[in-house]
Amino acid sequence: MKGSRSLFCGLVLALGVSTSASRAELVDDVSALKTSWAKTKAQGSLPPKLLERGDQLPLSLPERFLTKREECTSVVVLSAPSVSFVLRLVPDRGETPEAPEPSVAGLVQLVRCGERRAQLGRLVVEMRSPRGVFEVLYAAADAPLPAARRLLDARDPGPVDEAHPIGPPARAETLTARVAAIRAAAWREGATAQQRVGLTADGRGTGFKDLELVPGCYRVDVLSAQAPEGWHSSADVDVDVRRLPDGALVVSDRGEALDGHVELCTATLGRVRLGYSGGFPHVPLLGLVSRFAFPRDFPRHWTDATKNQLALLLRQKRLPATSFEDARRRREWLGVAGVTRATLPTRAGACYTVVVAASSGVPSGFALVARQGRIHVENQSSAPGRATFVKFCAKQSGHARLEVEAQGSALIWRMIAYHSGELPPGVE
Repeated sequence: MKGSRSLFCGLVLALGVSTSASRAELVDDVSALKTSWAKTKAQGSLPPKLLERGDQLPLSLPERFLTKREECTSVVVLSAPSVSFVLRLVPDRGETPEAPEPSVAGLVQLVRCGERRAQLGRLVVEMRSPRGVFEVLYAAADAPLPAARRLLDARDPGPVDEAHPIGPPARAETLTARVAAIRAAAWREGATAQQRVGLTADGRGTGFKDLELVPGCYRVDVLSAQAPEGWHSSADVDVDVRRLPDGALVVSDRGEALDGHVELCTATLGRVRLGYSGGFPHVPLLGLVSRFAFPRDFPRHWTDATKNQLALLLRQKRLPATSFEDARRRREWLGVAGVTRATLPTRAGACYTVVVAASSGVPSGFALVARQGRIHVENQSSAPGRATFVKFCAKQSGHARLEVEAQGSALIWRMIAYHSGELPPGVE
């Protein structure tokens, strides 16, 4: 026991030292940049901010750095080298969105000159790592400032090795075959409607399409066309869906597949923006939107956020929704970010399902544990911010111990436990 305690204390101390060291390096890098920019026409910085996964931070630069047309403004966003984030330019209405700038070694630099400087008033940092502190610096000069990585050796990833071909790329199924496979799968899963959506791409293979969604669950696929003549690489379509008008991220697919694929549910009528990137320049893409029925058995006092998350969980995990309508079979808890413990009365031979989902705020992820005697089951979000669940059958009457670990911004969650069945006779 003493050895375990010593090991635990050592780990805590090491983590504390690591965090302090990262913060010190960040402060040093900020100081170095400010010194190198001392002779610019003007410079400034925003207060440091602590962000968690899923947080979106709009950057409010002073008007002086956005309006004078004869200058260039350089913006550098810094965090610890291990932190991953993207810097996004929110498009004006009718404007084609630009692909977000991903961080490399905890740094992103963006430069705009002349009239395009006004775009920097619409910058948003989107956090991908669990947690990190951010520093934002900006400066105005007659020309773009040198790359910040040249001044900060620890931020320079070094030369990028050229890819060495190992043979011809695998041939993808034709667009017609992929469309047929997706449509058939959606009908098998119980789709009530399907829609084809034409999508245009700009010179970078990116674009967006606004969609009007009625209540339901949706499978959205964005498919690339065949590569243009003489094009030797394949497409890698990434997709994100954002709520309108506030632009909050609903779901994204950043995988390395040829086509993009996301799923979401909505309890209300609303508009979303489907953004996509990774296609071929100026080559149209095809969107397939499959709609599924939204569960009707959710209690009225649940928020739309809870209903949306649980509807998606039920669809993806094939869980029945009928147990939610009987309040006598259901217990509920509300909680906030952090670790929360609760107890659930159990009856010998009864089986229970416990689910946890966001009620409000921006969730980053959930971990859920249930224990009773020798029973120990646990699960966690399959994707950032998703609901999760556990199932178990009580071997004895008494109480099961539940534990929720939740991460997020301004997060309130709802946990629901309900009687979902009985052990078969003779099974212990």
